[in-house]
Amino acid sequence: MPNVLIDDIRYNSEDLSDHGRALLFSLEFAQLQINKLEKEIATYEFARKTYIASLTAEIEKEGIQPLQSPEAGAP
Repeated sequence: MPNVLIDDIRYNSEDLSDHGRALLFSLEFAQLQINKLEKEIATYEFARKTYIASLTAEIEKEGIQPLQSPEAGAP
C-alpha cells in the first residue's frame, strides 16, 4: 500500500480520489523539479567558488592591489 506523508501524517494514497491522485502526482513532480534545481544550484555555487579562488590567485600572482582595504568598507 503506497503511502503519502503530509505534515508528518501518513495516508494511504490508494484511498485518494482521482482528483487527489492528480494532486499527488503534481506534488511529486514539483518536488522532483525542486530537487533537480537544488542540485543545479549546488553545481553553480561550486563553480562560483572555484572561479573566485582562481581569480584571487590570478590577482595575487599579478600583484594587483585593492582600491581600498576591506576595513574601510564600501561607499
